[in-house]
Amino acid sequence: MMDTPSELTVREVAVELQCTLKFVYDLLWAGRLEGAQKVGRTWRIPLEAVEARMRPNQNRNENGVQSRASSFRRRGA
Repeated sequence: MMDTPSELTVREVAVELQCTLKFVYDLLWAGRLEGAQKVGRTWRIPLEAVEARMRPNQNRNENGVQSRASSFRRRGA
């Protein structure tokens, strides 16, 4: 059984938020991930801070995949 980490790395946060590493670093330097600390050359980001930034998964199925119909927006209309 694997324990859930209480702190994440920048790469792990990028995967969870489905964004780029640069965006995560921008959040860190702007102070938008509360409780994040720089330890040596690496960042440690609390899981709670990441969960607070996550978007609701309204249009995702049980596997976390967004349905095709909801991923497209109508233009014009």
